[in-house]
Order: sequence, then structure tokens, then C-alpha cells
Amino acid sequence: MEKKTSIKEEIEKLKNMSFKDKLWYIKEYYLLYIIIIAVFTIFFGYLGSLFFKKDPVFTCVFVNKPISEENQTLLYEDFEKYENLKKPNDIWLLDPSFNIILENGKITNGFEYLAKLNAMVLTNSVDSMITEEFFINHFHKQGLFKDLETILPKELSSKLKDKFLYIEDENNIKKAYAIDISSSPKIKQYLDLKGPIYYGILANANHQEKAISFLNFLYSN
Repeated sequence: MEKKTSIKEEIEKLKNMSFKDKLWYIKEYYLLYIIIIAVFTIFFGYLGSLFFKKDPVFTCVFVNKPISEENQTLLYEDFEKYENLKKPNDIWLLDPSFNIILENGKITNGFEYLAKLNAMVLTNSVDSMITEEFFINHFHKQGLFKDLETILPKELSSKLKDKFLYIEDENNIKKAYAIDISSSPKIKQYLDLKGPIYYGILANANHQEKAISFLNFLYSN
């Protein structure tokens, strides 16, 4: 009974507040709970959706690198032609929805997207990532990326070696965990560039060959 009375009192209190005061009150007392609920809703919603989706042949996510709907469609079609993918059996996914806000080198908003991305990694549902250097370093600390020099074909590795982003591993040995793709023809064609962007292949990628092929595609004319 006490809990019901308390909830009723909260509702009455909000009713008597101005719109501005309501926003302040909710932010001050309930924002953390709202964030937690949103994170869990997206996380478990994504896990549940996996049971009803056809497994894609390749998945790439853009973190903080938006792309217009028109360019996203064109990029889809371009890679499908390049890779000779046939619908409806050969489905590949490009997810540009991840918007994680940074302030002074720290994540301050977008935790629901971070939860969704972690769910995708946990379920081996993402093969590669396009993002800024901050997130390459952030996810590298979790051991998420492959050393590109060990998996790329020699010809491609030699061609792009001056673009590798080297980061120290746990043994203080620098390895190429990402590559600067800002100068690639496809990135220039489809994205509105603001600073350098990097491409990394996930350590547990189910479709590593397609992820490598996508990198080749980005540098094709």
C-alpha cells in the first residue's frame, strides 16, 4: 500500500509542476533508471530478434559515422554487385545507427547503442567496424580486433601498409588493429567525411573473408 501511495504522490507532484520543472525533476531523480531500462530493452530486444532473422553473409557497423539513406542504399547495391550477392539468400547488413556521444574523451551518452554493439559482438553478429580512432582504442582494450597484417592478403597488405593504425597489445608489441580508410574512393563517395575514419575486423568475425573483401571494395574504382 505504501508503494502505491508513493507512486500516486509522485504523479500528483508532477501534475502540479511546470513543463520545465517536470524535465528537471525527471532528469534529477529518474534519468539513471530510464537509461538502465532503455539499455536492457535494446540489449534483450536485439538478442530476441536474432531468432527471427536470416543470418547475413556479412555485417558492418558504423559508429559515429552517419550516412544518408540514399547513400546507404547506393552503397548496398554497389557492394552487392562487386561481391555478386544474390537476394534473397545473400543478405548483408550495414548498420549506421550507432551514435555514441563523447565529451572530453569520455562516453557521456548513447549507452544504449553501446549495449546493442556489445550484444552483437557477444553473439558474433558483427564482422567489421567503421569508426573514429577513439572507439578503435576503446574496443581494442577489450581485445575485439584482428591484427590486419596477419589476415590480409599480402598484395592488399603491402598496398595499404602506410595506412595501418598500430596499437600496442598486452605484450607491448605494436600491431595493425585498424586501417585509415579516409582516402578510399568509396568512403569519399558515400560518406561526408569529418576527420579520419578507421576500419577494423572483429576478432570473432564469422565472415572474415567477406570483411576483407569489403575492404578491397572500399578501394575499388
